[in-house]
Amino acid sequence: GRFPGMTRHLECVFTTILCCTSIRKLDLSFSRFSKDLANMFCSVVPTLTSLQDLNLSGCGINDTSFLKLSESVSKLPLQTLVLSYNLMSSCFTALLELVTQLEALKSLEVVGSTITTSHPISPELSKSVSDSGLTHLDLSQNFIEHYPTFPSKLKSLVLGGSNLDGRTNLTFPATLEQLTLENCNLSDLNFRSILSDLRVVTELRVPFNRITSEG
Repeated sequence: GRFPGMTRHLECVFTTILCCTSIRKLDLSFSRFSKDLANMFCSVVPTLTSLQDLNLSGCGINDTSFLKLSESVSKLPLQTLVLSYNLMSSCFTALLELVTQLEALKSLEVVGSTITTSHPISPELSKSVSDSGLTHLDLSQNFIEHYPTFPSKLKSLVLGGSNLDGRTNLTFPATLEQLTLENCNLSDLNFRSILSDLRVVTELRVPFNRITSEG
């Protein structure tokens, strides 16, 4: 492989994990999984039946490896999942399905993972996402055109770097306390629509948009 030292290191880590099934927090960010390492991890992670916090940012996860990963973690008691800076361009529907399967999940961060959408989310899946227990969601720096109904218990939402121009039909749950829409190409019309949804927000970040004093 390109990084034989790293490969041996990760193989050692995975072997050790098999002996430490009580692990609750696992951070493997920027470990750059090869195909073989991704398969090895997917065979190991189901044994971590106490795992609550998993960070796989920058691990080179692509569409294929994400589908395998989602099957491997779907029955774990994960409360926090971080999948930022990967290559999951076609995985949005599968990602949302995983959210509905992880019953304990409270926080999901998938920043800058090249996610794109070409079709609206089905009403059934959108309803399931809305009913999930997520309280924090960060989908910044992706290319998402179609969003599901946001989780009804959501308290923190970050969509920085998303193009929300003309999205007057995008609604946010009344439970939101923190909302970040930095550099989202928001206009006055978008912003007025967003404000109409917010009831208990305590932190609102909307820099680098097209909001004017005339709107």
